[in-house]
Formats: sequence, structure tokens, C-alpha cells
Amino acid sequence: MKRWRQQHGLSLKAMAAKLGFGVATVSAWERGTRFPNGYALSHLVIYTQTTPCRLFCDQPQRCAPENCVFLTGRDESLRP
Repeated sequence: MKRWRQQHGLSLKAMAAKLGFGVATVSAWERGTRFPNGYALSHLVIYTQTTPCRLFCDQPQRCAPENCVFLTGRDESLRP
């Protein structure tokens, strides 16, 4: 997430303000000491227009945006 923020020229404070969360909260997400809940994660996905794995995974090249539940609105795991 920090990499995305820096690539887009945003300070931690600016990103936190745009997302509507506190700087300490967003900083904790970046450091990996906390993980956003579903509400916050959906805001992050909408704001960044990328998948959670691209923001938080150490192997983002394995991410498949076309299968992302957050981006597509489809949750295949809920299907019978």
C-alpha cells in the first residue's frame, strides 16, 4: 500500500484524509500491524482502483484483477 501511495505522489496524511481514516490507522495498514476491515478494504479498493493483493501481498504479480471479488462484485466462494 505504501508503494502505491508513493507512486501516486501522496503523503500519508493526504491519503488518510481522502479515505476518511486517521493517519495512525492508515500508517498501521502500511506497516502491517493492522489490516483494514471489510468496510475500509472496500474503500481502499475503490479509491486505488486496484486489488487488495496488489496493495498488501508481497507477490502482487500473482494477482488476478479479473477474479477479484472487490473489483467484480462476484464472490465465487459463495456459489453452491
